[in-house]
Amino acid sequence: MVKDAAIPRWPADAPPVRSLLFVPGGRPDRFEKARASGADAVIFDLEDSVLESGKAEARRNVARGLVAPRGGNGPLAVVRINPVSTRHWRNDLRAVVRRGLDAVMLPKAAEAEEVKAVDRLIGQLERDRRIKRGTVQLFLLVETPGAILHLESLILASRRVTLLAFGPEDLSLATGAMPSPDAREMFYGRSLTVIAASAYGCQAVDGVYMRFRDTRGLAREAERARRFGFTGKLVVHPAQIVPVHRIFSPTEKELEWAQAVLKLADDMAARGVGAAGMEGQLVDAPVIGRARRMLAAARKIGVG
Repeated sequence: MVKDAAIPRWPADAPPVRSLLFVPGGRPDRFEKARASGADAVIFDLEDSVLESGKAEARRNVARGLVAPRGGNGPLAVVRINPVSTRHWRNDLRAVVRRGLDAVMLPKAAEAEEVKAVDRLIGQLERDRRIKRGTVQLFLLVETPGAILHLESLILASRRVTLLAFGPEDLSLATGAMPSPDAREMFYGRSLTVIAASAYGCQAVDGVYMRFRDTRGLAREAERARRFGFTGKLVVHPAQIVPVHRIFSPTEKELEWAQAVLKLADDMAARGVGAAGMEGQLVDAPVIGRARRMLAAARKIGVG
């Protein structure tokens, strides 16, 4: 039941997020380097990269790290908290929901009630700390079988949900899938994530490519993700940012094509026709819409 898709959740004037760089919450010495890496967003991680014995210290590190202003052109500040199934998530939120936080990333959610619980506590903390209501966005990691089955209800559980991030590693672990070079075993999950995000005006980003020194493999996976409709990718190393930005940005050739399509569209409107040919391709309303979207995205990220 797509009942509120007409209202975009991702801010209309905000550029798409192409790269989201993880930095361990237990490594505050890496925070400034991550901020200066050129990533569109930095995810301060309190979950997988932090041992159980280090959770409290990592929480304090991230809380102190969020005090630093990011500035108008700095990366979004995101914190991945621990799952609602753990004893840590409430303390995570109490530590990090403050001015300077743009979004909370919720891992391993499978039921709408988990999203609602996080939403309620964020709202309470915003009120208590005099932060404008709705300031903190919620990014959902789609990495469990339950998330795949309940994506719509997860999104509808909170108006804070603005971005879905596909998590192939945990999903493969949960399902017993054996990763293949072309990742075909994850096609359904990827497609469903993009479709659900599109239906509700959210961004959709692909999961991490773990072999951070394999630039060719990263490029192949990022190109495939872009064809699926993802606008960006989670990254685990600063060296992955430049190739990811290149692949998730329109090329000069693509921009020339889009401009030619819109020029033809003006001519079609003047002639009162709804379709025409261009270099052997039929140009009609969906093609024109794709060209407009490409040019709009390029303007937002400063390309072209």
